[in-house]
Amino acid sequence: MSVSFSISKGLVEQTLADLRVAGRRNSEGIVLWFAPRANRRTISKVLVPIHNASDDYFDITPEGNRQLREICQRERLILEAQIHTHPEHAFHSKADDRLAVVRHVHALSIVLPDFAARTTVDNFITHSAAFMLAEDDTWVNVPHKDFVKILTITN
Repeated sequence: MSVSFSISKGLVEQTLADLRVAGRRNSEGIVLWFAPRANRRTISKVLVPIHNASDDYFDITPEGNRQLREICQRERLILEAQIHTHPEHAFHSKADDRLAVVRHVHALSIVLPDFAARTTVDNFITHSAAFMLAEDDTWVNVPHKDFVKILTITN
């Protein structure tokens, strides 16, 4: 896979902290990663969108979708990835396929197990299940050996 992304350690830490807040409520968490339009592969902003969630789903509300459009327009950003949690195993469910907010070719959907309770910056890549949107609008699993080449966590 020739697509690659980079994100700072601090933004990954913020992502994990936000996901754990939801996990402490026994709820799936969702965080979105954005990159500048001028440098699409460097993640520069993370955001918890306005959404509804429970222990087995999340759904970004119409207000949340408006929020995302406004942020992208105002800050000239592209939504590159969504990161969310599951209560146990990390996988991409049929609901995840259907309700994914990031919908362009090569976008990432990253799922963390156990509401991210055991995920750290150091094990983020190996602890997650990663998926990339293919040209046929299907989510394709990215094996860990490839994900380590796609996502670089920088200091």
